[in-house]
Amino acid sequence: IASLQLSGSVPVDVSAPSSIGDVDHDGRPDLTVKFNRIALELTVPDGDAVPVTVRGRIGNGCFEETEQIRVIHVHVTAPTAGSVLPGGSAAEVRWDTPAGIQVQSVAVLSSANDGATWNLVAHQLPNTGSYLWTVPGTGTDQARIAVVLVESADESGYDVVGVVGVSGRFAIASPLAVGGASVGLSLSGSVPNPGRDLSVSFSLPDAKPARLVVLDAQGDTVQVLEGQRKVGLNRVCWDLRYAAPATPKLRTPPPGKAFVRVGADGTRPLVTWDLDLSLRGPLVLPGTYTVRLVVADSATASVTSTQSLTVLKDPNTTATDADVQAQGKLARTIRAEQDSIARMINRLEWVRKQVRDLTAQLRDSALAADSGAKRMAALADSLERRAIRVEGALFDVNLTGAREDAFRNPIQLYGRLAALQSDMAENGADFAPTTQQLAVHDVLAGRLAEATTRFADLMTKVIPQFVDELRRTPLRDVLSTGSIGEGARP
Repeated sequence: IASLQLSGSVPVDVSAPSSIGDVDHDGRPDLTVKFNRIALELTVPDGDAVPVTVRGRIGNGCFEETEQIRVIHVHVTAPTAGSVLPGGSAAEVRWDTPAGIQVQSVAVLSSANDGATWNLVAHQLPNTGSYLWTVPGTGTDQARIAVVLVESADESGYDVVGVVGVSGRFAIASPLAVGGASVGLSLSGSVPNPGRDLSVSFSLPDAKPARLVVLDAQGDTVQVLEGQRKVGLNRVCWDLRYAAPATPKLRTPPPGKAFVRVGADGTRPLVTWDLDLSLRGPLVLPGTYTVRLVVADSATASVTSTQSLTVLKDPNTTATDADVQAQGKLARTIRAEQDSIARMINRLEWVRKQVRDLTAQLRDSALAADSGAKRMAALADSLERRAIRVEGALFDVNLTGAREDAFRNPIQLYGRLAALQSDMAENGADFAPTTQQLAVHDVLAGRLAEATTRFADLMTKVIPQFVDELRRTPLRDVLSTGSIGEGARP
């Protein structure tokens, strides 16, 4: 029996029961054996008349017989061939149901040795086309998934009739041991691929602080990935983008609109017209990147694990490499400008809040009759008006948080750059910026340079003059030993 083979490579399943009888009732003994059906599926194509040959030995002789059978495969679409799944993660198994198949239930099997042996993952599943599989923790580069669409089964549910599909070979990444600590890091590409995210799995032995940093080929930080940091397996996704620009946090109401309140943290969001604006970081360019996991605390040396990856240009795009590079260059420039504007807004808002608080104190009844307080309150009003003028070139200071406000006043630099970024990078496929987009950016860059100069003048000249005057004016209950704002760097 052990000599029997199907299609020249599939051995008989010697662990399965065999019997001698007369199945076809022709008066001659028949030998009934079983073969590994999934192993056979890997060797034969789809077709209505696929030849299958059985060979073996009888006594001192050999025999060979060929029959034609109908073969229908299930198409397993995920995991994809060549992909890498992090051990212990949740991965989606997906399949397509062939036409004309009446599916009673679905079984999923896994193999870590290229189909030599199989383990039952789940059975009697509904035919939804997908199943969330918990990937084993043992690493292998010969993993496969099989999906069985069961058309009928015996009472046990394990002896079935149906169609089978087997995935391509993929890998399972087990956690790495780094620096003697149980710290692991693994990467898993997009499914489907091309895609626009990367799964990063990492394991932590304890609750020490951990950082995930993405670096480009020059070693510059692209993004620091945030996510839950718990003991054991963790998982975050990188959207293949640079970090988003800083977020403006407003701390004062719009001029003349005291009814606008801040939240419990003392801030309110800058709500611009939210259509056709991009406040995300730009997509990274094709190239080599490194994901670094750093685990450290103040008492021990850091433990670092790194893995590299290559981001490829979308094969579906018709843009040239030069087009992609040109778009990426301008997108990163705009992102830096958005970041600069947001940081200037945040500093100006702190100045305005302090000035408004001081003005309210100077006009308090306890100081109302103090001539010095009256003079400083007038100077504070003048300082806030000047700060509002500087701030007004960066964003529409009249925004209350209602979306309709965007139609009442002209959009300013913060919104204009976000709109340009959206047109060029978010909705421009992979093509280079147009001549018009480059010209618009030149205009906006010039306005930003002027606004930055006015900001620097306010922070390095006007505010220090106000603080000096405040120090020279004796005021009851007013602390004036520090500066409201120092430095001019956005």
